[in-house]
Amino acid sequence: MPTVTIEGPVTLQEAATALQQNLGERYEVTTHGSGSEEALKVKQSAASTATVHLSRDGNVTKFAVHGGGLVISRIVNEFGIAKKVASTIEQAFVPAQRTGSTSPDAMRSDDTTRPDDATPPDATPS
Repeated sequence: MPTVTIEGPVTLQEAATALQQNLGERYEVTTHGSGSEEALKVKQSAASTATVHLSRDGNVTKFAVHGGGLVISRIVNEFGIAKKVASTIEQAFVPAQRTGSTSPDAMRSDDTTRPDDATPPDATPS
């Protein structure tokens, strides 16, 4: 079961909107419950589903993502749609919290800037 922890409060509706926008039209995102029973359902097809449970503790929001279905399909969904949903949540909310960080993990994949005199490690100088 993938779990994503986000610094700061994230509402159920914010999470649903972020998932729908980032996953696209092929996925259906619905909200369920309220209070401590808040959850999202993400469905790609009848056999490909995930449930996301939100919990808040102070200034932290935790997302527990579970694959849905019966025994075999649940196992498949834990490694398929559940991982994709967890990754999408992380991408939607975590980078905004890492602004200004210089760690390699915080760099976006399109951030390829480096000093002009830097030589890539696998390149030999001309």
